Amino acid sequence: MDTKQFQQQILPLTDRIFPLARRLLGNACDAEDLVQEVLLKLWDNRDKLDHHENPIGYILFTTRNACLDKLKKKKPKRMSVNMSYHTSQNIAKVYEDNEAVAIIQRIMVDLSEQQRTVIELRDFDGFELVEIAESMQLEVSYVRVLLSRARKIIREKMIKIYDYERRKI
Repeated sequence: MDTKQFQQQILPLTDRIFPLARRLLGNACDAEDLVQEVLLKLWDNRDKLDHHENPIGYILFTTRNACLDKLKKKKPKRMSVNMSYHTSQNIAKVYEDNEAVAIIQRIMVDLSEQQRTVIELRDFDGFELVEIAESMQLEVSYVRVLLSRARKIIREKMIKIYDYERRKI
């Protein structure tokens, strides 16, 4: 792959890999740095990209793995929500949202790797089912099944958790 092909085929994908990096790292600055590191790694390995069966999937998983490596080096940080609201109703809403996100993250740990990846790409990063299927080398119908099952598991566990919380009160 020459410079022109890299610019035409790989660089436009930064709009797709940045949201993934930002979500996984929880920080836009870190995500920007990581995307640049991934692009440098891809440039160094550009000869392999020509022969790769699914370059988009390879790039997404390279980004994901780079994020996970970076997170392993850092201490875990809790997901934060902008606390710029000052009214008690807004603060309560932000607290509830943070709590729900934390619960969903704990539930997602129990999902299969494929279910977790599909729900992250679809619901957090906004990828279309066709794009997810292409990047994971799966059929679109199977991606729908994985997404449906993952959402069902999350929904059922959330209902149990919130039902239990109401009963305690």
